[in-house]
Amino acid sequence: MKENDDFQRGKMLLMAKRYRDALSCFSKVCRDEPFNQEAWYLKGLALNYLQQYNEALECYNYILQLNPDNVLALVGKGCALGNLEDYNAALSCFEVAVELKPEDSEAWLFRGITYCSIDDHERAQHCFEKVERLVSDDEKPLSFWYWKGKNYIGMGLDNDALTCFDKGLAINPKDSYLWYEKGIACYLLDRYDDSLACFIKVHELDQSCPDIWFRIGAVYAQMDEHEKALELYQKAADREPDNPYVWYYMGLTYYDMKQYEKALSCFEKAIFCDPSDGHFCKWKAHALYKLKRYSKALYWFNKATKSDHKEPDLWFGKGKTLEKLSKHKKAFKCFQKGLKLNPHDEKILEKIKEYEKVGMEMK
Repeated sequence: MKENDDFQRGKMLLMAKRYRDALSCFSKVCRDEPFNQEAWYLKGLALNYLQQYNEALECYNYILQLNPDNVLALVGKGCALGNLEDYNAALSCFEVAVELKPEDSEAWLFRGITYCSIDDHERAQHCFEKVERLVSDDEKPLSFWYWKGKNYIGMGLDNDALTCFDKGLAINPKDSYLWYEKGIACYLLDRYDDSLACFIKVHELDQSCPDIWFRIGAVYAQMDEHEKALELYQKAADREPDNPYVWYYMGLTYYDMKQYEKALSCFEKAIFCDPSDGHFCKWKAHALYKLKRYSKALYWFNKATKSDHKEPDLWFGKGKTLEKLSKHKKAFKCFQKGLKLNPHDEKILEKIKEYEKVGMEMK
């Protein structure tokens, strides 16, 4: 079939990232040539870029009615479903796509991205390794290096993640998303100067990045430059007042500075934004303990233990609070629970020894 002018123009506009204009062209082609599967696919692609995912799904479903084995349509449909956070349905599409065309690197890539999005890092890694074998390094898209790096971070392999982000930046040194993830990898590796440089680069490239002040503030906090950190956390709070992590990290900084009333206020704001996070409750309890408000501290330690039972310092903090309230048997049980989680915790071992000296046996 000879390509008409609207089809050619639509493809050029799509390459130029003029997605709305491209959509207009492909809509005309689809109206005039209702069985042109490529036009429907490109219309769906434009809609995907415009974040009109349900409309994109309609295009891909129409193609699959015409041809159930159209791999491009299956991959496009999977991407739209993934963007709608219907991950199981997305994975089903990619599974069919790779069964029909096992060497389709795009299907494997988006399958890996979807697994990474649901924190199934082992399966994601398998998919990325498949792409690795199918496509040479100089032909891999930026999205491969970005998502493979993110997946490595999820697996705790931060050095490998850094290698991926560097390879992506070698292709496009102005990609703010890659600089952002590289900043996180450097932060996790305690390379705070490098992390700071990455986040500053992100701000230079994209001043609309929503949490950049928070990220830079967190780096300064690790570098013990608390005043700078607080200034940046406040900027972040002004931009995103409903982000609980901004208030949480601001609270941690005040706590490190021994300004416990201010820390308490921040933790309370974090809890207001997200009452379900046990870390916020735990740190509110720690602040209350430092302020010698032991009954209130115990209440918040109890709240924290209901949402997260896996942190030794939570049981240690609750145990110390019970000691202040002269509830020593209960305190000892808390220290025992903490020791089970970390048998090498020196603070808890010291407490256990204190109780053993007075004849309270471990059970």
